[in-house]
Amino acid sequence: MTGKSSRRSSLSRPKHPRWTGQDLQALRITNLQALLTAVWEHSPISRVDLSTMTGLAPSSVTRLLQELMEMGLVQETGKGVSSGGRQPVLVVPNPNAGLVISLDLSGPQARGGLFDAANNLLVSIDQPFTGFGPQAIRDLVFELIHRLRAEAAQFNRPILAIGISQPGQIDTHTGVIYEASNFRLRNFPLRQILTDEFGLPVYIEHDASVAALAEKYYGAARNLDYFLYVLVSTGIGSGIIIGGQVYRGETGKSGELGHTIVNPGGPLCVCGKRGCLEAVAAAPAILSGARKMAAFGRSDLLYELCGGSPEKLTIEMVAQAARAGDVFSQDILARSAEYLALGLINLTRLFDIRRVIVGGEISETGELFLDPLREKLIDYGRDRLDVEIIPARLQQNSFLRGISMLTLQEAIGLRVKNLET
Repeated sequence: MTGKSSRRSSLSRPKHPRWTGQDLQALRITNLQALLTAVWEHSPISRVDLSTMTGLAPSSVTRLLQELMEMGLVQETGKGVSSGGRQPVLVVPNPNAGLVISLDLSGPQARGGLFDAANNLLVSIDQPFTGFGPQAIRDLVFELIHRLRAEAAQFNRPILAIGISQPGQIDTHTGVIYEASNFRLRNFPLRQILTDEFGLPVYIEHDASVAALAEKYYGAARNLDYFLYVLVSTGIGSGIIIGGQVYRGETGKSGELGHTIVNPGGPLCVCGKRGCLEAVAAAPAILSGARKMAAFGRSDLLYELCGGSPEKLTIEMVAQAARAGDVFSQDILARSAEYLALGLINLTRLFDIRRVIVGGEISETGELFLDPLREKLIDYGRDRLDVEIIPARLQQNSFLRGISMLTLQEAIGLRVKNLET
């Protein structure tokens, strides 16, 4: 043994009373993904520890590792400490197997990253949004990919796939964005557009689910198999992790926490309904309140911070004013936290989950937002155990790293299927 954790991999194997050829292929792909994920997370690691961690038989681990080595995704390196017998051979990811292009469209500006096959970030770039709608988003994504492909030339490795972290309702099987109101997209076949243009496998996932996976494997949710990740930025979304896996719902549209109604008759949301959580608690709602305080002379500090131009106020400025004792900024953040607590208490009760990771643009406010959120959750949850609020650790990089990891996993499944056809 190498002293690694003995917990099982979160990628559990499906159980079927009767196996078909398709079932067996799916099981094999799932096991390969679980094994590779465990190597990423705990390398260098021995076969014995991989067997303990994933629940796979030692013979299965040996056979599947051989497949991953033949694919060039893992490699042996040195030997570990013996526990009485021969020294175990240790396994690590092979960063030279290829590259993944990852895009994150969830923040105030678009970001792109180039990752190696060990999921290490090699290059990152930013690109401002210049418009929204199908053509504008298509052009933006094309430009990011072209820039990253140019950067990839210096590494002399093949590009394995493209992954995109995208807000909105997404069919993860087809890569169609059903609806992304803030982007003015509806039934947008982004995956097909990119596959046709670049001739590479493309994977698209909901941004909060991507960030949840990244926090699980690399950040604040390590060792947690049940938690919610809530993203508070331009919109509000959630990633639901149950039994260590992303819960996507029957049609893949779970996690749209921002469009649950918490204030009937409240302000109009971009989705067309009134009183959505997003309309009263997301970053635009916070900034709208702060700009009114500055414009109408209620908060001299906010007015000074924005240089007399309320439209230039940012979340960071609101946080700065709140830390300096500005009661108007403190109240605005507390009101947003109260609405979010209302949405979260219902979700945590529904899924019996006690831990919530909070990330996104709101993280810039720190405890100014998290403290009132905790207080309201205690008020709303008197009849049950308290909900633990944990700040996200990875922040903006969580989206790029999460979608890169997911894309590498999916690329394994595609390669296995191609080898068997």
